[in-house]
Amino acid sequence: MFWTDWGQNPHIERANMDGTDRQIIVNTKIYWPNTIALDLTTDRVYFADSKLDYIDFVNYDGTGRTQVLASSKFVQHPHALAIFEDMMYYSDRRLQRLQVYPKYPNGTTTEYPSHTFSKALGVAAVHPVLQPKVTTNPCEHSPCSHICLLTSKVQSFSISPVFFSDC
Repeated sequence: MFWTDWGQNPHIERANMDGTDRQIIVNTKIYWPNTIALDLTTDRVYFADSKLDYIDFVNYDGTGRTQVLASSKFVQHPHALAIFEDMMYYSDRRLQRLQVYPKYPNGTTTEYPSHTFSKALGVAAVHPVLQPKVTTNPCEHSPCSHICLLTSKVQSFSISPVFFSDC
């Protein structure tokens, strides 16, 4: 899983679903990491900073940081972000519109007029290809009574209201 933190030391972090193996993947040139989106085909994390007004990506391990968009004409306060195929969809609070832009640097944008998507905040890409099939799922036949989480070691981990225990 991946998440952002605005605190005193803003960053983007990753960990296994059970909270183990935490790793900060971005902690420089970042102020308000408002949104992230995973590109499952390239193993990249796209993110937008709403204070510094840009959209960048890094590999899942934090290497290869690349700026995709930083033009004040197209990015003034990015709020939400989604990736699908070769395109990046994002909402901008200040521009009050939804925009579509290639997920690779130096592309051209398509603007959707503000009257069409007035004050659009959230954006999501929904398609079966974005829900990859898992060949084996340890949680499928798990004795877990509550929440079963996967770890990177292809194991499962149960969380119950009273205690934590392996399944």
